[in-house]
Amino acid sequence: RKYYEQQLAKNRVQMEDLQQRVVQLDGRARDAEAKHEEVANNKESLDQQLKIAQQQVQDAAVKHVTAADVAKRFKQLLSEATDEVELHRERSEALQQKVQETESKRLAALDTNKETERKLVEQISTVELHRQRNHDMVQQVAETESKRAEAEEKGLEFQRQLEEALAAL
Repeated sequence: RKYYEQQLAKNRVQMEDLQQRVVQLDGRARDAEAKHEEVANNKESLDQQLKIAQQQVQDAAVKHVTAADVAKRFKQLLSEATDEVELHRERSEALQQKVQETESKRLAALDTNKETERKLVEQISTVELHRQRNHDMVQQVAETESKRAEAEEKGLEFQRQLEEALAAL
């Protein structure tokens, strides 16, 4: 019984650990979403930079700077921002997947704990039944021993009376 109670306690500790992991992963997912928003804001900033770059292109035309160089730089910046947004989106999805997997594991552990607890209750009932049966058997053995001792005493008394009767003959 003590072993099963220890197992139950261990399962509860594992359940708490899984719940803490879910909380940690939720925090990571929120951090990833915040980073995703930051990247989106950076994209907006890049859009503003694009407008500025477009103005610079116009200014560059006046200064005989080729618009191709400015467009190339803008495309590079836009590509970098797009790659960063995609990377953070993928990380966010991966973290969300981990949260779901951890939650599934937590629910499976909860089911396992419930099943283990049910089995423990059954085993405890069985142990109690056997304990009661053992107690009843001990009582029966004690009663039988008492009757045997009584019968032995009567047998000795009968044998003594028989010997006296034989001696008297």
